[in-house]
Amino acid sequence: MSIQQFSVILCIVILNSFAQIFLKISASNTPINFDRNIWADIWLFLGLGTYATSMVLWIKILKYVPLSLAAPFSGLAFIFVPLLCAIFLNERITPQYFIGSIIIVLGILIISKS
Repeated sequence: MSIQQFSVILCIVILNSFAQIFLKISASNTPINFDRNIWADIWLFLGLGTYATSMVLWIKILKYVPLSLAAPFSGLAFIFVPLLCAIFLNERITPQYFIGSIIIVLGILIISKS
């Protein structure tokens, strides 16, 4: 995998992570009974648009990178999403997060070297 391909995959993971944050904000702003018009929610459209963009990039990168090599990198979202939650949503990160992050990165490194 080239540096350029890795960079695109990393961008895809980051886009997916931001999409989850946008959708979380949208969900937090939307009452359970949907009294207000959810289609007017900018966070919902940002989340859906970000997911759509990442999906298009994912399809393009799979043309050049084997799925068995690209797919494990999607595990990086398990690292980025909690970080973004801590930054933007004031959620707490636990020590287990750091241990799990190390294990994920080690797993990706092992898979990418094989």
